[in-house]
Amino acid sequence: MEEEASKPLWAKCADCGHFWPVVYLPMILPKAAELALKHSDCPKCGGTGMVAKQNDGELLETQ
Repeated sequence: MEEEASKPLWAKCADCGHFWPVVYLPMILPKAAELALKHSDCPKCGGTGMVAKQNDGELLETQ
């Protein structure tokens, strides 16, 4: 059985503009949600507002 390649789900900090991977997909949904909540704060500045979303590998600014 061939393994699927994992793809990072990226976030961007609203405060400092740092990008980081929140989770790697595919992953079981409850586990992905748990990790996304744990890793939602910026690891660089501690900011709590993410301002980006991912659309099929493209990181898009949110309004």
